[in-house]
Amino acid sequence: MRFICIFIIFSINCAFSNNGYLYFNKFLGVLHKKPSITSSSLTTIQCAHKIKLLTSSKQIENWSYVQVGEDKGFVENKKLSDFRPNCFQSQYQLYYNSLNLDVSDMYYFSRLDEQMVIEISKMK
Repeated sequence: MRFICIFIIFSINCAFSNNGYLYFNKFLGVLHKKPSITSSSLTTIQCAHKIKLLTSSKQIENWSYVQVGEDKGFVENKKLSDFRPNCFQSQYQLYYNSLNLDVSDMYYFSRLDEQMVIEISKMK
């Protein structure tokens, strides 16, 4: 009986843990070579893409060292989540597919998104 209880608890913990994986939670993004939005890009990332979190001495504030496919680099922490997000691509799949975005378009929009500064105006 004790063995069964331990097995059930272990199974529940495994089901809810992300096992070192996170999800990209923005529409499009870039995997950077260095922890800076101005650093060179290694690859583009789409929303809900599963990303492997690497444990490394390269951990820097507000950035995570991750692996996307074969590439290893940095992604901002605010663009990562523990749970699979509900993305534009999946909500409006027919519309998104009709855009026919190629890799260069995705790269352009992901870099543009990083350069935008969104703040609330303090003017009254």
